[in-house]
Amino acid sequence: MEDTDKELISVLQNRVNDYLKYMNELEFRKAVNELRAIWVEGNNYISSTEPWTVIKTDEKRAATILRLCLNLIRIYAILSAPLIPETSAKILAKFGLKQQDMPNLKDFNIAEQINVLDSGTPFEVGEALFERITPEKATELQQKYGGN
Repeated sequence: MEDTDKELISVLQNRVNDYLKYMNELEFRKAVNELRAIWVEGNNYISSTEPWTVIKTDEKRAATILRLCLNLIRIYAILSAPLIPETSAKILAKFGLKQQDMPNLKDFNIAEQINVLDSGTPFEVGEALFERITPEKATELQQKYGGN
């Protein structure tokens, strides 16, 4: 595991701790913002590590990056379950998992969870889970649901 991986785990653990704190305090707006920030960290990780480039020179490192990213997807499903349970279940199903396979969120440890899916774990590629919101659709939704 390289420094970028260790840094990601550290940052994610801090964010997860904050997310769980906000959920326990019923501060859902803060919790949702923290959950979104957790997702962004994963997106930044895959962008910065560039496994599509690394594979040309270091297949083992590229495999490590991709396995970590697949574990992140599983982690996102687990963390998202209290807020978007149906989407969480769809994500877990892509790995052949069910919600009863999820660990308890109390004392959730990223360092432990980041390695749960071993290399060779099958997964199903599927369609996008969320509809892309075009600027026109955003305007429509804002007019329909927006306040003053």
